[in-house]
Amino acid sequence: MVFLETVKVSPFSTVRAMSQAVRYDPEADVLAVKLGEGAVADEELLDNDAVVGYDREGRVVYVEVLDASKKGLASALARARALPRLSLRMLLERLEEVHGVELPESIVDALVDWEQDLLFVRFKEPSGPEVGEPLPTRAPAILYTDERTGEVTALEVIGLSELLRELSKPSRKGL
Repeated sequence: MVFLETVKVSPFSTVRAMSQAVRYDPEADVLAVKLGEGAVADEELLDNDAVVGYDREGRVVYVEVLDASKKGLASALARARALPRLSLRMLLERLEEVHGVELPESIVDALVDWEQDLLFVRFKEPSGPEVGEPLPTRAPAILYTDERTGEVTALEVIGLSELLRELSKPSRKGL
């Protein structure tokens, strides 16, 4: 299972796709959660069919739950993943409404990193280089387009909390 992958959206910006930190493998019926960056030095099988991986310093690196569907974890994970997508869709629709931008409907991947106050949304993989244009928001927000096709491929917001405050205010559009 691959947990973390690096998404490069420009030569100046690299973010970790944290949505990759939780994985469910339906064939093996294993739910895996990556909790740290270190290499696994030791593993422990617990009585409740959970495997815990530790690094050399004894810190937990990952947890795997065996027979996850029998414990209801696979369906709980699916429901938990649907809620942020719904909220993300509402945020993107509000961004379109307030700032008059048109964003694609489909989302390939998304990352919210509250520690870095960052939002990254991948709408489509680019066919070549991407060009970033700033949006007219208070928080730095960049809309990326495919240089060849002109299609919107990604959105990056640095200062997500500021953008959320901005978008929560009533729109002055149409006044």
